[in-house]
Amino acid sequence: MSKQQQDHHGQASPPLSTRPVRRRVAEDTLPGALDELVGDGAGRVRLVDEVAHVLRQRIYSGAHAPGELLRQVQLSQQLNVSRTPLREALRMLQSEGLVEADGPRGVCVARADRQRLLNAYALREMIDGLAARQAAERQAARARARLMPLIEQQLGTLEPWSPADYVRFNVDFHAAIIELADNEFLSGQMAVVRLTSTVFAPAVLVSRDRARPAVDEHALVVQAIAAGDGEAAERLARQHIRETIACLLAGRGAAATIAPAAPPAWAA
Repeated sequence: MSKQQQDHHGQASPPLSTRPVRRRVAEDTLPGALDELVGDGAGRVRLVDEVAHVLRQRIYSGAHAPGELLRQVQLSQQLNVSRTPLREALRMLQSEGLVEADGPRGVCVARADRQRLLNAYALREMIDGLAARQAAERQAARARARLMPLIEQQLGTLEPWSPADYVRFNVDFHAAIIELADNEFLSGQMAVVRLTSTVFAPAVLVSRDRARPAVDEHALVVQAIAAGDGEAAERLARQHIRETIACLLAGRGAAATIAPAAPPAWAA
């Protein structure tokens, strides 16, 4: 028997392969929510990130509506975590614009008032325009195969009209263009896209009358990107967002009550 297989008392120790493995278990866990939303390997991610992920998905899906107060005691019990990681997670979401301080009451989901939407869409015009330009300059060869299936999915929501699915596929489309742009700083602005298109979706003037021309505008953007025409792609993408801003300013469309949509793939 080798010296490595003897303990300090000179007694034989079990082979390494049969020794019990002692694993450090985090004091705070999210058993139900994490199993559903995070899946395998969740233990490798910091607890605060996990809490933020669960809350973010709840907000995206409509489980917590704009303006809803997030009660820390209740959330702490639901997620089976202490208040400390919960507060840190809420601060993280506040930095993303998903939640906001509500005076002495605590923290609430960001409100979707008209001026806030207009401000967000003003930034969206810049983000979407640059993303389309860089996608055309960098990934024109991939654009049609990546984006046209998303156009088809959007068209499929028009008959019968499904505003929840339309919103979900709309987010996927704009996220895919940002992905094709291959710009980490643009990717860092995805929170604005999510905020305007999912969290604020019930307040956006989403109607079937607007959805059809919006999909046509998307198709024109795809054509310009696939053609490698960065200038046209940017112009068309910005015009598309300006049309949405015009709808908000004019009050056109129907304020649809949108059923919660499943979180898009990129938010997982």
